[in-house]
Amino acid sequence: MPILVRRHPSTPDRYQLVYGRRRLEAIRVSDKLDKVRAIVANIDDDAAVRAQISENMARRDLSFIEKALFAQELIDSDFGTQSQIAES
Repeated sequence: MPILVRRHPSTPDRYQLVYGRRRLEAIRVSDKLDKVRAIVANIDDDAAVRAQISENMARRDLSFIEKALFAQELIDSDFGTQSQIAES
């Protein structure tokens, strides 16, 4: 499964990870792999957060605390109200 990246908003020659942090970290520590498949999307901040939500909620091993911490991060970053985040 490829990771999702987008062009970095303030550094044109860099990319910003949208989702796939665990996959990327696994590649970084691997002795056998040195490349990762990535989808490069042209998306804004709102769409990036929605993609993260969608990807994380699809995981079967996501604990309640991981969901709660992610929701708190969204609230802290002014993504929306608690109700809006729950709806997303």
